[in-house]
Amino acid sequence: MHKKLLLFVIISFITLHDLQAQGAIFGVKGGLTVGIQRWQNQDRDPLFTYNGDLFVESLPADGKFSLFLQLGYHNRGSATRFLGGTNAGGQSIQARTIKYEFRNIALGAGAKQRFDFGAVAKAYYSIGMRLEYTLGTNLDDFLIFNTLFYPSNDFVRKINYGFIAGGGLELPLSEYVIGFIELNIHPDFSNQYYQPYLENIYDPRTRLFQSLPERAIKNVSLELVVGVGFLRKIEYIDDNLF
Repeated sequence: MHKKLLLFVIISFITLHDLQAQGAIFGVKGGLTVGIQRWQNQDRDPLFTYNGDLFVESLPADGKFSLFLQLGYHNRGSATRFLGGTNAGGQSIQARTIKYEFRNIALGAGAKQRFDFGAVAKAYYSIGMRLEYTLGTNLDDFLIFNTLFYPSNDFVRKINYGFIAGGGLELPLSEYVIGFIELNIHPDFSNQYYQPYLENIYDPRTRLFQSLPERAIKNVSLELVVGVGFLRKIEYIDDNLF
């Protein structure tokens, strides 16, 4: 873990150095998130939620390659959905969704490569690293059951790290403003939640005590994002001309 965090710090310093040497793009972006998790070797249903970032990006001289830093709020997690219907006794069962939310602040750094796409637009792909801190969860909602059969904040890992990969389409809106839409995937390398093997845990569904297997849970998030960037160009004046 420490080696990966060191790599993230190095990437961030390189990005900051590049931003000081050239012009920059400042902006905001946000959109929809599909959160995916695997619990006890079983896929949970996706969590449909949201994300948002402030970002700064170097302004490349050739208009192709740039480095970026971003900081924002990313809701992660998964869900379990129960369909409505009628049970064997003829009683109506209401459809419901149980959410498992991890509310994270994420710092990301990486690189972007652009390609011409039509007359004025540019397509691009980007890769990078993330470092995240969990501000809170909704797991306290399960405290009413008074059992570790349901997830608990006691096993939440506050600090996590992962990868950024994605691509998008960029369109100039004016000389100093660009708009863009992008699709990113954010897989975690570390466990958002880790609970060891436990014995004698009360299961409220069966009303029996049972062993609870290890839970080592990572986040994977798909994010559909739209944003706007504002260009700040640095122009150098040759004193020899005066």
